[in-house]
Formats: sequence, C-alpha cells, structure tokens
Amino acid sequence: KNLRFSSRTNLIKTRWQQLEMIKEYKLEKRTEWRYYYRIILITLSLHFIGTVALIVYKNISDLKSILVIFSAVTIAWLIFFTLPLTLLFLNHRKHSKSIEFKVENENYLYTNHNISLDFKKENIQKIELILSPPSYDKRIDFLYFGKYHFTKIFLKNDKIINISCLILDSPNEIFVEKLIIRKKTLFPIMKNIDN
Repeated sequence: KNLRFSSRTNLIKTRWQQLEMIKEYKLEKRTEWRYYYRIILITLSLHFIGTVALIVYKNISDLKSILVIFSAVTIAWLIFFTLPLTLLFLNHRKHSKSIEFKVENENYLYTNHNISLDFKKENIQKIELILSPPSYDKRIDFLYFGKYHFTKIFLKNDKIINISCLILDSPNEIFVEKLIIRKKTLFPIMKNIDN
C-alpha cells in the first residue's frame, strides 16, 4: 500500500515539475487591469482628491467656481494623461490579442494568428527592450504610462518578434541579461513587422 501511494506521489511530483517548466504568456485581464484600468482609477482619484483639497484650502464656496475648477482639472487630466495612456494601451492590446509565447527551458514557441515560430536560445541574435524615458533612467514615473515597454527579439534567420509588456512584463525572467539591450524611446508604440 505504501509503495503504491509513494509511486503516485512521485508521479504527481514529476508531472507538477513538468508543468512548472513550461511557462505560457498571453494577454490576460489582470495585465489589462494593471496597465490601464488601475492606472486610470488611481490617477482619477488623485486628481479628484487634489481638486477637493484645493477647493477646501482656498475656501472656495461659489458653485460656479467649483464647477470651473473641476471642469478644468478633468479636461487637463483627459488631454494630458488619459489620451496618451489610452493610445498606448490600445496599441499594445492590438498587438497582443492573438499572441501566445511559451517557454520550456531554453525552447521558445511564439504564435500569432497563423504564424508559428519555434526557436531556441542559440537562435537569438539579440533582444531589445524598448523602454520609456522614466523606465530607462529608472526614475519615478509621475504620469504612470511610462511603465509601458515591449521586447523585440531578433532571430538569426532575420525574423523579428515584438512582445508587449501586456504579455511579457519582465523579459529578464526568461532571457539571459547579457542578450538584452535596453533602448529608450519617448512613446513605446508597437508597429507591425512583416516576417
């Protein structure tokens, strides 16, 4: 009885280890929440609290003045913050919807629509991590959308793979750091690549 139980336990452990070795990355609701909805909620709350604090601090009681202040702050928030964040989010989501990226040890499988690329670590020429200025310089990002980035994988067969942060947040978790070249761009917009 103990031998049978022991062999089942070992079989379960072995299967669990095999599952842990295969990592699958794809667009999920929690990354959409983290990179868009959570940021919108936090910044809207901060703008609202800041506006209320300004009104209380300045002792403004005129309803017309309060509405003008709220309108001005809301319009500024929409134009200077929400618009760029929404453009980045929609761009990254568009380029991430049909992508699946699987990693098993040093074997990689990238699928996008009906394109499938199977490659190994030795097939990688270089990896570029395209970052916004705050992320590149490791500064505090006051606008919050500086967290957006994407990974460009250049294969030796001249194929290029773009993977958004919505799918692969930390490429250094699966790729060797010496392969990754950090590049700075003002607005990390992803573009279609013809492979």
